[in-house]
Amino acid sequence: VDVLRRRPTDAEEDEALVIGEVKRSPRAQHAQRLQLGYYLLRLREAGLHVRGELRYPEQRRVEPVELTPELEAAVRQAITRIEQLLARPVPPPPVRIPACTHCAYYEFCWVSEADEESQATLRRRPTRQISTAEKTQR
Repeated sequence: VDVLRRRPTDAEEDEALVIGEVKRSPRAQHAQRLQLGYYLLRLREAGLHVRGELRYPEQRRVEPVELTPELEAAVRQAITRIEQLLARPVPPPPVRIPACTHCAYYEFCWVSEADEESQATLRRRPTRQISTAEKTQR
């Protein structure tokens, strides 16, 4: 959660709690809506009336998000799929998609490749030979 504030709504005299998620771009908007929908669902289950906003500062855009029955169903379906994955004794093999290239969690899925790339980089680095004089100084 990036933003949490109270703001009056047209329909209510009291102030409503607003949760905002700040995102760089709306490219992954479906996933962003699911993330925010999850927060809204959990807070509603805790007895809070909450509204959401996806905020895109670079585009100077704010998209309101309400926990509609459709969004709630999608969130619950995602939770079920995650729970099924967690119940497996071994995780499924990762599937590379274009978003993987710049993902902050790249190492979690592609750790062996990251290790191989690191090792290859180390192997390519030129090594400096230590002279006999330097060896005796150590």
